[in-house]
Amino acid sequence: MTIAACAPSPPPISAESPAPSATITASPPSAGSSPSSAPATGEPQSATGIRTNALGSLNGNWIFFTRRVPVPPSITARLEVWGLPAGAAPRLAFSYSVPMGGIPEAPLDNDPYLRRQFSPDGRQIIISTTSAGLAIVDLPSGHARQLGVAGQFPSWSKDGSSIAYIADVSHPDPQVAVPERAIWVVPLAGGSPREVVGVGYSSTSPEWSPDGSLLVAQLRDGVGLIDVANAREVPGGRIPFALTMTGAHWHAGGTGLAVTLIRRDDTQVITYDRSTGVTSFVAQFPRPFDPSPCGCPQGLVPRDPRWSPAGTAELLFVLVDEKTGRAEPNILDTESGRRSALPVDAAEATWSSDGRQIIYIARGQTRGGALRAYDRASGADRDLVAPPNDAAQLSVASVSY
Repeated sequence: MTIAACAPSPPPISAESPAPSATITASPPSAGSSPSSAPATGEPQSATGIRTNALGSLNGNWIFFTRRVPVPPSITARLEVWGLPAGAAPRLAFSYSVPMGGIPEAPLDNDPYLRRQFSPDGRQIIISTTSAGLAIVDLPSGHARQLGVAGQFPSWSKDGSSIAYIADVSHPDPQVAVPERAIWVVPLAGGSPREVVGVGYSSTSPEWSPDGSLLVAQLRDGVGLIDVANAREVPGGRIPFALTMTGAHWHAGGTGLAVTLIRRDDTQVITYDRSTGVTSFVAQFPRPFDPSPCGCPQGLVPRDPRWSPAGTAELLFVLVDEKTGRAEPNILDTESGRRSALPVDAAEATWSSDGRQIIYIARGQTRGGALRAYDRASGADRDLVAPPNDAAQLSVASVSY
């Protein structure tokens, strides 16, 4: 199984949002629960509040995408995860409720980053819910189960053994409304969650190395590599002068890491070779500040890098113009430095399984619009799935079974 992308060829489809057929119910975690209050054994429980449809046998190439549908007049929305098999109509896999408001400083995990949430075989997804905490949905059967821990921004290790996630760290002062947060890891074979490293107020899921030994993460004071077993930073693993990480992806080969980041006066795309410890700066973009009283940055910000599934040195990322809001997918040859921009406006983008097409979610008024496919050779750009008028399509990941 490869989680990269695929390129089905159905005509444009306006997929409505039917109610899923099954609801899994059980007692949710207690309010305010945290990793420290999770069951000691981490025993899986039935999930609650997740409505599922069994997808049955999964074969060939699928595109999965998320859709967020408002539920007025409440401050919640329905988060739907859809699957689009090659040459067929989209199918609703499951849905659950997500918050759209709350304490202003508190992060909301209402926009899942699908690429990091699949199991290595692509048949299960880890999600964060307000009613069930962390839960795993099995796509073929539609079965959902709780992990018994509460957390946000989960990421499934590429060796399949563990889930990393972000959760609060207990604070001795009860007056602190929003305590700092940390990366926690819970083993799927059973056991208690373990705090790995503090991340301040980060709300970004960590990126696992292919062997499951390292995490690259946004820390309190920069971006670094974390040794999971020893719960400490890797010596020499701090990325120089990086303030904010906007994305990271390990090459399937296991040694190359691509990171997009914001520095003090510019933004960059870097690669890190784990075997040699060498960091290379492969692309740099200006980020001047508006001289007006606003003082807002008016530069170019790369984000969400994804290596080509073809095993080449090509790297896909979205380059956001902070002044206009336009976000163009870029393909960078990290060996030659040659970069090409695609003439589309994308909220998120990924590769087709053969690297010949870019599957993306067009940037709409509510951020995410139609799911589309851009052919690199011909320049053809076509709709795959259009959202209903009141919904936003947000994240995309492709899986080859």
